[in-house]
Amino acid sequence: MIFAILKQYFLYSEQAKQGQQGNLVFCSGTSVKNGNSLKPNFIYLLSSVFILCFTLAIPAHARVLNQESTETGNFKAEFLYQALAAEIYREMGDEVLAVEQYQHLALESRDPAIARRVTILAAATGQLPKGLKVAERWVALTPDDLEARQYLALLYLRNNKIKLSSAQFHTIHELVEETFIKNEGSSDKQEKQELVKHSQKTSLLATKVIKKVQVSQGLTFIGSVLAAETHRDKAYRVFAEYTKEHKSKIYYRQQKLIAANLALKAKNYKAVIVELENIKGLDSQNLVDAMSMKAKALHKLNRNPEAINVLMSIKDNPMVSDSSKLELVRLFVLQKQKKKALPILEKLIVKHEKNYDLLKSLIALQIDQRQLTKAEASIDKLRASKSYLHDADYFSGEVLQTKGNLKEALSYYEKVSGGSFLRNAHQKAIFITKETQGNKGLSRYFEKKYKASKDIINKAYWSKLRADSSFSDKDYPQALVYYNQAIKLSPLNPRYYYRRGLLHERMRKLDFAEKDFNQVLSISKNDADALNALGYMLSVNTKRLDEAKTYIRKAHQIKPHDPLIMDSLGFVHFKSGDLTEAEKYLRKAFKLIKDPEVASHLISVLAENDKQDEALRLYQEMTEKYPNNKVLHEAKQYLQN
Repeated sequence: MIFAILKQYFLYSEQAKQGQQGNLVFCSGTSVKNGNSLKPNFIYLLSSVFILCFTLAIPAHARVLNQESTETGNFKAEFLYQALAAEIYREMGDEVLAVEQYQHLALESRDPAIARRVTILAAATGQLPKGLKVAERWVALTPDDLEARQYLALLYLRNNKIKLSSAQFHTIHELVEETFIKNEGSSDKQEKQELVKHSQKTSLLATKVIKKVQVSQGLTFIGSVLAAETHRDKAYRVFAEYTKEHKSKIYYRQQKLIAANLALKAKNYKAVIVELENIKGLDSQNLVDAMSMKAKALHKLNRNPEAINVLMSIKDNPMVSDSSKLELVRLFVLQKQKKKALPILEKLIVKHEKNYDLLKSLIALQIDQRQLTKAEASIDKLRASKSYLHDADYFSGEVLQTKGNLKEALSYYEKVSGGSFLRNAHQKAIFITKETQGNKGLSRYFEKKYKASKDIINKAYWSKLRADSSFSDKDYPQALVYYNQAIKLSPLNPRYYYRRGLLHERMRKLDFAEKDFNQVLSISKNDADALNALGYMLSVNTKRLDEAKTYIRKAHQIKPHDPLIMDSLGFVHFKSGDLTEAEKYLRKAFKLIKDPEVASHLISVLAENDKQDEALRLYQEMTEKYPNNKVLHEAKQYLQN
């Protein structure tokens, strides 16, 4: 009988959820759907179902009913009503009202099962203040419950109560340590107990104990909990507060490693370096982990030479992971030290001969270093996998192009119809076609590709490529025709508006350019390139400097390490008269990219900031490299004769 009723209820519940005409409305004991009353016997059935569900599914609630008492005796009925209402709202998908009903119940009840249920539901649905209040009740009811403490600590964290969260994690640490000691047995129980109370021991004892036990189980546990937390900045702040309040000579190294890992996850790269500074006495594995984290942080801070030195110091350590070696290869490539990258990558390939993505990186380096015979042998290995045939064809094209066999190279690029180098193959084919057949041949090539396209999106793509080609040739009217065509075919592609915006700016049609950049932002509001382009255009061509600065700052928040955005930010500060901020950003930008336009901006700022000698040296250095650069020569006006 019960199961039949349950089945009928759940069938009705599913129909209600899937219905297109609205949800049920519960009011004064009457259920209404679209204004029509349900049959009385169904109301009774529905009520019976919820009572049965409540009694069977949550026996903890029933136990509480027998425990609670009031003078009037009415509390019991109201208690059941709140639980029933909460379950109704939860079934209807309204977690906010479900938590609200359950919260009253949880705060009055002495049953931790109810507090647990509400805490988890509130945390999962983002109702943090309510979840925190009930979690505190849960911990008060079961102070030794590790799960309850964990939820309370994380809810304190998410509510930005850093000190309270830290205190909870300290309690969690002690609970885990006590459990660990009990489970270890009696043979070393006394020593473990001394370890837990390490703060009361002398430094001599600490030195003695650390040789045997270097890892705290409690620290390991809270470190793993915080590492999984999505609020990463708060997680690091909580642990930093924890280590500040509970410094340990025994677990000093472990605390630092955990803190560095949390700082890395929080993208607080300066903190990573600070946490790992002067840390000594690490075993081989921990040393490798520490140096790998430090190298990542240095790279993110654009301190690649230092990152390389750090990784080189552990390169031959047997504990170094292949991913760290691959990171070293990547840094060498970024620093244009590709010869040093090759031998490391070759050794990795021997170890991972079936890793074709790694093999692709090796081929690219071999071609770059003109080791074409080795590259061809590597390409043959890549062809062993059918999944990488397109990539192999692309690399064959690159080898032939490097050798000067353009016609054969083009035939291989034309074979590429998939894989990770498809667009590169198209660009190479366009270049070779223009080199060998001229502009008329290139026009025929584009027309052929456009007609062969089987869908509108692909036709738009080839129109855009044709527009890009005309743009690079400074044939702006022709470029505009094909950008318009691409946008007409694919009106929701933000890249097409962005490219047309750049073209309109070059054509001095600033109103049209602004409209295009804003169209990009209407489709993708966090497009850093469009924000930067719009802000820079306004700073160069208008007096709307505050507006320009707002756009560029937002772009900088999205891409904080982009040198072109740093250059724009420095330039808009220069135009606003803030020379200190301008110099700061332009120095950073020029350090990352030795571009003549960035140099011209920095020269102008240095000259205006009473640093004429440095400005002159930079001007002379850059004009030797770029003697015909117009923008660079324009900066000369700021230099004293």
